[in-house]
Amino acid sequence: MKLPHFNLSPSAEDLPGILKVPGHFFFCEYVEVPSDLEPEELDDFAEMSMTGLTPFPLDQLAWGFHQDPQCSWMALYAVTLETLARAGLRDIEGFRQVYPSFVSALGFQFDKPTGFFIYDECPEASEDSGSLTLFLHPGLPPKQPQESDDDDPAEDIPPVEIQLPVLHSLPVPLPDQQDSGEEDEEETTAEAAAPDIESVRARLFRMIPEEEGYEVMPSWLRESGYEFSSKDGGVSFLHAWEESEADAPGPDSLLDGEIDIWRADIRDVQFKTQEKKNRKMERYLARAGMVAGIAAILLIFLEILTTIGGSWTKSLQAKVDNNSPQVTSIMSKRDLLTKIEQLSTNNLRPFQMLQVLNDYRVGGIHFQSIDAKEGNRISVKGVAGNGGEVNSYKEALLQSTKVIGCETSMRTSGGKTTFEINATFPPVDMAKPVEPPRPAEEPEANPTPVNFPPTSKPLPPPPVAPKSPPPAPPPDGPPPIPKILPD
Repeated sequence: MKLPHFNLSPSAEDLPGILKVPGHFFFCEYVEVPSDLEPEELDDFAEMSMTGLTPFPLDQLAWGFHQDPQCSWMALYAVTLETLARAGLRDIEGFRQVYPSFVSALGFQFDKPTGFFIYDECPEASEDSGSLTLFLHPGLPPKQPQESDDDDPAEDIPPVEIQLPVLHSLPVPLPDQQDSGEEDEEETTAEAAAPDIESVRARLFRMIPEEEGYEVMPSWLRESGYEFSSKDGGVSFLHAWEESEADAPGPDSLLDGEIDIWRADIRDVQFKTQEKKNRKMERYLARAGMVAGIAAILLIFLEILTTIGGSWTKSLQAKVDNNSPQVTSIMSKRDLLTKIEQLSTNNLRPFQMLQVLNDYRVGGIHFQSIDAKEGNRISVKGVAGNGGEVNSYKEALLQSTKVIGCETSMRTSGGKTTFEINATFPPVDMAKPVEPPRPAEEPEANPTPVNFPPTSKPLPPPPVAPKSPPPAPPPDGPPPIPKILPD
């Protein structure tokens, strides 16, 4: 596969600007463009039209064309390569664009027939002359009538004849600059050229047909500058009136960078095709470089943010590491307080609940084992004389305000009844001290002793009997001590 060749040196930015060839060098003609012509067929139509207008072969001509989409005509212009060579314009491929001097006015539009002049100079040409061009614009073209839907040809309206613009150019001789001394060359040229331009303008005035009713502008236009677009490479032209404060006849002319600037260029078609590819590649490379630059700036910015974020993360981690021993110490103390609180609750609460169960125990009920559950529940296993004692015991507990729930299960075998009681007590509010349970109002007179650990409540001391006074001695004195005789 053959790769396309792009000659990117020198770039379009390094080339000289626009080369303006004097307008009077050119043969100019306007032709009507068929309404059914497709846009991609316009270049071929222009080439065929130029072939029919000039006796010279196209390889001996430098030619171009301009077509405004709003109009139904096309401006064709051509100059022989020999004429350019005699004027010293041989290396025309060394410029960014090459146009006739009147190209900036080809895009002007008017509502009514108007005539105006435009003057320009070509300092690159060896011929010391400028060029004054007369434009006769017929105004906006009339609208074509719509075709009739009927088949009767008598009712068909004939198409309206379109009047084409006219373009004439004449040379304007420049004054001799040898006696100008040290004066500024541009100022001397402008002052000396004014009378010469007026004389040439008078000659062009005689070419205007009076019957067409053209409104002629009182002064002439001069191109004041041009500017290339950095987006698509198009060029816009600026104009100013000479010796008049009137506005320009229309918007400043603009040649599109994709199509118009190459159609208006007079260089060889093959050269323009290759140069167009080169310019397009240059714009792509410039945009790619700009995108790459922006991406590099973003990457550098992200790298700086990453570095700052890493330093901030390290500082936070250092603070966390420094506070880690303190956090560990606080958590261990909290766990210890929780364990102490649970231990205090679990060690004291079961004995208080067992005391309540013991206070309401009656008959032949004896406890064998206890199991404290969840802080406010206790399970007791034991033996009883019969099932009635167990039921009475349960009813006594439920009627008490100290027990909120009681469940029992029992089994009788061999005249012996075993039971299990699950009692639920009210939860203890840790913010308030727990009051010791009070004994029942009518405890059993002689409760059966049971073996369980002593409660925290101290037992009352046993009652002490009052001391009786010592017996009085007998009135006769103490009895005599009997004597023990030896055997």
